[in-house]
Amino acid sequence: MRLRHAAVLSVSAAFLAACVWIMGGDAWAARREGRSEFAWTAAFGRLEDLKKKYPKVETNETAKRLAELTRGTVFDLTPVAGPLERARRTHVDCLQPRPGFPVWAGRIETSSSALLLQLTAPPVHS
Repeated sequence: MRLRHAAVLSVSAAFLAACVWIMGGDAWAARREGRSEFAWTAAFGRLEDLKKKYPKVETNETAKRLAELTRGTVFDLTPVAGPLERARRTHVDCLQPRPGFPVWAGRIETSSSALLLQLTAPPVHS
């Protein structure tokens, strides 16, 4: 009988601790979210006002030329169009051989990165 009461008490305590953990974490996250929203509004104003102040514009010719000049370099300024382009940029270091490894060893880290490199990377000339 005592063992049963101890088991029920310990399960109840564990359940109560889990509830406090979840509710307390939720309250803490809500508090942090409120603070970050307050900081954002204090720094930049409302999002609608920011969009009115800086409307979206078309890319001018100078910016397009600069993006073309930096394409393929470390300072690639071309806009990221989608997941394939993002993967190509993320795995650009895979195209460079690493010291002490065969040339192909640094290129393929996962099968998905190998496929993305095949699809998106420019040809590598020796």
